[in-house]
Amino acid sequence: MTTKLDVSTIVNEGKEILKECRAFRKEKGDNLTEADIEELHKKMIKDHEKFAAVYIIPLRTIVYSNVYYDSVMERFVKYLMNNPWKTRKEFMERQTEFMIYLYRAMHPRHGSSEVAKYRENVMREMAADNKRWDEYEKEVKAQVESERQEIIEDRKARLFAALKEKAAATKST
Repeated sequence: MTTKLDVSTIVNEGKEILKECRAFRKEKGDNLTEADIEELHKKMIKDHEKFAAVYIIPLRTIVYSNVYYDSVMERFVKYLMNNPWKTRKEFMERQTEFMIYLYRAMHPRHGSSEVAKYRENVMREMAADNKRWDEYEKEVKAQVESERQEIIEDRKARLFAALKEKAAATKST
């Protein structure tokens, strides 16, 4: 059975994540390090797997910036519902839209030219991240293929040795 989530459920999950992040920050006190933030981010991804899969940028914003606006998240969720993505590029464009909504909420006096500049900067950063991701993906695929070939060769060698041993054992009897 699948349940369709409504906007308020998603917004409330964002609130819960912020609450958990603030509790973590309070527990760590002034000694919060980059490693602590990374640990918190991993924990939030693990604890809120479905949220983290779709709302990558909102989750990172909550964890790293300790900022969350219900109105921004609500607007973003509605935007995603009306503008589903089909490609990674479209997905990144949708995530960028969250950053624009957040920027407008945090800087309500900025006009459309400032927002356009900000959008351009965010898109440039997202494109650079996408390029780094592609490079990383190629490296990992090459490494996996190399390891796969090594495993295949090892299996062949062990199978050949086992067959050779079995053949020798049957000849001696």
